[in-house]
Amino acid sequence: MRHQLIKTALTVFAILILVASLFPAFAEDAATLDLLKKMPAQNATESSQLFSACIQRDPETIQQLCELIVPPGGEDDSKARFALSGLAKYASRPGAENDRQTVSKIFLNALENAQNAEVKAFFIRQLQVVGKEEAVGPLSAYLADERLCDPAVQALLTIHQPRVTQALRNALLSAEGSNLIAIIKALGTLRSAAAARELIPFVNSGDRETRLAALYAIANIADRSAARVLAKAAQVESPYERAKATSAYLLYAQRLCEAQHVNECAAVCRELIKTRTNPLEANVRCSALSLLVSALEDESLPCLIKAMDSPCAEYRTAALKLADRIDGSDVTQQWITKMSQIDPPAQTEILAMLGRRGDSQALPVVLQALRDRDVDVRLTAMDAAVRLGAEDALPSLLLAMRSAEEKSEIQALQSALLRLPGKEAAAGAADALLTVSPACRVALLEVLGERRAVAQLECVFSRTGDEDPSVRVAAIIALSHVAGETDLPRLIDLIFNAPSAIERREAQATTVSIANEIEESARMDAIAQAIEENTGERRVYLLQILPKIAGEKALNIASENTQNEEKNVRIAALQALANWPDVNALEKLLNVYKYSDASSQRETARNGYTRIVEASSLAPEEKVSKLENALFIMKNDADKKALLAALAKIRHITALNVVETYLDNKPLCEDAAAAIVKIVCPPEAGKKGLHGIAVYNALKKAIDVTEDALLRSEAQDYLDSIPHPDDEGFIPLFNGKDLTGWIGDTNGYIVENDTLVCKPGGNLYTDNEYSDFIFHFEFKLTPGANNGLGIRTPSHGDAAYVGMELQIIDNTAAVYKNIKPYQKHGSIYGVVPAKTGFLKPVGEWNFEEVIAKGRRIKVILNGETIVDADIDEASAQGTIDGHNHPGLKRDKGHIGFLGHGSRVEFRNISVKELE
Repeated sequence: MRHQLIKTALTVFAILILVASLFPAFAEDAATLDLLKKMPAQNATESSQLFSACIQRDPETIQQLCELIVPPGGEDDSKARFALSGLAKYASRPGAENDRQTVSKIFLNALENAQNAEVKAFFIRQLQVVGKEEAVGPLSAYLADERLCDPAVQALLTIHQPRVTQALRNALLSAEGSNLIAIIKALGTLRSAAAARELIPFVNSGDRETRLAALYAIANIADRSAARVLAKAAQVESPYERAKATSAYLLYAQRLCEAQHVNECAAVCRELIKTRTNPLEANVRCSALSLLVSALEDESLPCLIKAMDSPCAEYRTAALKLADRIDGSDVTQQWITKMSQIDPPAQTEILAMLGRRGDSQALPVVLQALRDRDVDVRLTAMDAAVRLGAEDALPSLLLAMRSAEEKSEIQALQSALLRLPGKEAAAGAADALLTVSPACRVALLEVLGERRAVAQLECVFSRTGDEDPSVRVAAIIALSHVAGETDLPRLIDLIFNAPSAIERREAQATTVSIANEIEESARMDAIAQAIEENTGERRVYLLQILPKIAGEKALNIASENTQNEEKNVRIAALQALANWPDVNALEKLLNVYKYSDASSQRETARNGYTRIVEASSLAPEEKVSKLENALFIMKNDADKKALLAALAKIRHITALNVVETYLDNKPLCEDAAAAIVKIVCPPEAGKKGLHGIAVYNALKKAIDVTEDALLRSEAQDYLDSIPHPDDEGFIPLFNGKDLTGWIGDTNGYIVENDTLVCKPGGNLYTDNEYSDFIFHFEFKLTPGANNGLGIRTPSHGDAAYVGMELQIIDNTAAVYKNIKPYQKHGSIYGVVPAKTGFLKPVGEWNFEEVIAKGRRIKVILNGETIVDADIDEASAQGTIDGHNHPGLKRDKGHIGFLGHGSRVEFRNISVKELE
C-alpha cells in the first residue's frame, strides 16, 4: 500500500508502543509522553512548533525530560536525549534570547542536580550549544573535576564570553595533569595575551605533554616576550619534541605575520632556514620559506634565488613554486642570470619555472638550452619552449630533432611539436623528414598523422617507399589520418606491393580506416572494382579486409567468392564470412555448409557460425534459436557435437530444452548430458545455477544416460541441492531453513520455525523468472498488516507498475477502512478489484493459489476464486487507478513478496510452471 494516511497511522501506532515500553515510569505524564511520541518530528517546521510550544507553555516538560537522562547501561533514554539536543539547537537560534535563557536555566539546574558524571557531561554539552554568560560560573566549577574538565573547557571555549579567560586563568593556578593541559590549550586557543607570561613557566615542566601544550599556547598568543623561549625549545634533541616545538615556533611566526610584525616574522624564518640543514628537516625550511614570502612578498626574491644553491631538491622545488608569486621582467632576468651559475639539476628546475611564468623574455635562453649537453636540461627546455614561444620555438625544436638520438628526447620533441598551434608545425615536420634519423622520421610521421596534416599527404605517401622498414610502416599508419576517399586506389596498391607482411597488414588496416569514413553506398566501389580486376593473392588480400568494412555489398562479394575457381580465393572468402562482425553472415555460412563437399570448408563455416552467434548481442533465446536451426542441417555427429557445445555456453532454459532432445540420440547423448550439466549448474563457486521442474527432469535424464562417472556425480550433487517437484509437479521455493533461491531484501526477511517472516522488510524476489505458472503459498497476517505479491516483475522498481502486484493486506484493520476496492486483498493493484470476505481472522493461516496463464490471472483464496480476469480486457480503457501500468505487458518475470512495513508470515511456498 502506498497511501500516506496509512503510513502515518502505522508510524504513530508504532511510536506509541515504543514510548510506552521505553518510559513506563513516566507513562502517566501526558505532556512528556506527548512530546516524546512526536519525536523525531516529520520535518523542521514540525520540530520548531513542538519546541516552541514546549518552551512557551509547558517548560516543566523540559525539566521532566531532563530527569529521564540516565547513566549509560540504564534504560534506553535515546528519545529524551534526542529531544533535549534538538531543543538546545532550537533555543540557540538568532533572535530568541528569551527561549535561550529559559532552556539554559533548566539545563543548569539539571546539571547541578545530576549525580552521575556522564549525565553531567551530557548537560554540559547542551550548555555548550545554548549557554552564554550565565553558564560561565557554573561551568567553571568543573575545571577542577578530573572527568568533567574537558567537556567544561570545550563548552567555555564555545561560549567565549569575557569572563571565560579569567575563569581559565584562575583554574590554571591549581590545575594538574590532564586538566592543566586542557586549560593551557584553551588559553592558547583564546589567544589570551594576559595569560602569556603565566604560561611561559610551564614550558619547563617535567611533563612532556604539558611542555608541548604550553609551547602551542604561547606561540598562538604570539606575545613577543615568548620569542626566546620558543627558539630555545625548538633546539631540543628529542626528535618528537623538536618537531612539535619547531611547529610551535612556525606558528608563532605566522601569528606575527598576521599581526603585521613582518620583520620579527622574517627573522624567525631566516633563522630556521639557516639552521635546519638536515635533509630530514627539509619540510621545516620549506615552511619557513613559504612564510617568509608571505611576510616580505617581493622582497623575499633574494632568498628564493639563494635557495637554488641548496643541495636539497625538495627545498629548491618549494622555492620555485613560491617564485610564481613574484611577477616582473626584472625578476625573470634575475632567474635567467641565476640559471647560468648553477649545475644542471637546478638548471632544469629553473627552466621549468620559467616555462610556467610565461614571460617570453626567457625564450632565448630556453632555446639555447635545447642544445645543452645535459639531456635533462634539453628535455625540460622543450616543454618550456612550447609554453613560451609557440611558433617561434619551431625552428629550434626541428633543429634539435636532427641531433636527437635517445628515445626519451625524441618523444619529448614529438610531444612539443604536437602542442604547437597552427599549420606551420606540420609543414616544418614534413620538411625535416629528409634531414633526420629513421627514428626521428617515424616520430615526425606520427606527428603528421596525429595532426591530420592533409596538406602533407604527398610527403607522407613518399615515405612509404623509405629505405627503412619502420619508417614505411609509420607512413602507412599516418595515411589512415591524412588520406581520403580518392586515395583508396593508391592504398590498395600499397597492399599489393607491400614488401613485408607487417606492412601489408598496416596497409590493409589503413584502407579499412579510410573506407569506413566514406558513406556506405560508396565505400565499396574502389575495393569492389579492385577485387573484380585482380586474381590470386591480390584478390585474397582484399577479401581479408571485407569483414572490417562489412555492409551488404561487402558480404555479397565475400559470399560470391566462396564459389571462385581458385582454391586460395575460396578459402579467403569463406574465412572472411567466418570472421564477419554481425549476424548477417549466418545464412550465407549455412549455405556454404549445406552445399560444400569439403569437410574443411564445412568446419570453417560451422566454427564461424557458432563464433558469430556467441559474440552477438542477441538475447539468449535468439542465440538458441540460431544454433537450433543450424543443428537441423549438420551433416555429421562431429558437427552436431560442436553445436551442442555452443549451446552449453548459453545458461538459459531454452538452451536446456533444445539440448535435452538429444539425450535419446545414442551417438550424441554423452555430449548432450555434458551440455545440460554445464547449462544448469553454477559456473563457479558463489554463482547460482538454474532450477525448476524442467531443470530437475533434464538432470535426472542426463544422469541416467551418461556413463561418465564424474559428470554423473556433478549432476547428482547439483540435483540434490535444488528443490524437487512433488507428485503434481510443484517445486518448493522455500526450504524452511534459509533464503536460498531468493534475491532482493534478504536482510528484511528471516526464517522462524520453518516459516518465512517479513520482519518487516522490503521486496524479496525469486531468483528465477517465471512466465506461465501456478503459485501456491500460505500466509498469516498480523493486525493492520500490509504486503504484496509481485508477479512477472523485474527485480527493481515498483512492482505494482513495472510488473503486477496482488494485494496481501488485513482488510479488517480500521486504518484501511477507506481504501479503494482495487487495494483490497487479492486485487491486482490499480487494475482489477478482488471479491472480499474470504480472509480468515487475523492470526490464522490462509491458503492462496495464483494462476498466471497468458493474459489471464486467477486468484483463489481459501478455496474461493476472488479474481479471474483477462488483464488486456481489464486495462483496455485505461486502468481504474488512472496510472500507467507498463508491467501488464510483461509475459515473464520474478515472483516476489513486497513488504510495506508490517510483519507477515509465509510458508508452503511452491510453483508449477505451465507449458
